[in-house]
Amino acid sequence: MKIKLPTDDDLLVQITALDSRISHALTSRSKTAKVTVRDKLRLLNDQLLRFKDSGISYKIIREILREELQLNVSEQTLREHCQQELNFPKRGAVVTDNRKETVGIQSNMNETGSAQYIANSEHEQASRKTNAQGNSPLSDALSTQLTEQTTTLIKQIEDY
Repeated sequence: MKIKLPTDDDLLVQITALDSRISHALTSRSKTAKVTVRDKLRLLNDQLLRFKDSGISYKIIREILREELQLNVSEQTLREHCQQELNFPKRGAVVTDNRKETVGIQSNMNETGSAQYIANSEHEQASRKTNAQGNSPLSDALSTQLTEQTTTLIKQIEDY
């Protein structure tokens, strides 16, 4: 099968139409820019800042955005946006003397058998002082066990 090429005269006639079409394509705003969830969250920065020191969880903020604005955003994306762009504090961290100090977590079992987590950095500091003064091997073992449990819980919370 042979393909028939247009004649030179036909091409010269169509060049003006081609030029006008190229000019239109270059000047129009038909180029698409990728719009992300983060772009939408940036529009809401002033409203999100109201939650900064409220203690309200990202899960609740996420539900508010979904219900009121029909904006579905993952909890992780919302958390990252708030922490990176709006300087929300990270969970489990306390700022003291311009340094970040990790807060220890102690797990207690309540009457129903579920774990209750209590921030306990002062307890860790006290146990360090006690260990420095010299204690029985039993209290050293308990302190080591408490430190290991605290580390495990902090890792679990950070991974949450």
